[in-house]
Amino acid sequence: MAKIQEDFHLIRVIDNILFCLNHGTELGWLIAPEDRSIMVFRPGQQPVVLENENENLPVLSVLAEWQVSVAEVFSGLSLS
Repeated sequence: MAKIQEDFHLIRVIDNILFCLNHGTELGWLIAPEDRSIMVFRPGQQPVVLENENENLPVLSVLAEWQVSVAEVFSGLSLS
């Protein structure tokens, strides 16, 4: 039963990301700490999963000079 609840939660999160993309958001990240992956959502495109720790995540155009890797995201999450 817990797995079904987890899957339902994930579906709701993805649904919320898609809602935001359909209403003007330019970029969404779904961070999955359990497998150290990040799913990237952009309007009108299929989601892309980044698992390579050296890969840089896409950022908003206003932050074009900012670079953050998959490893840096998970490093920041482990600080809490």
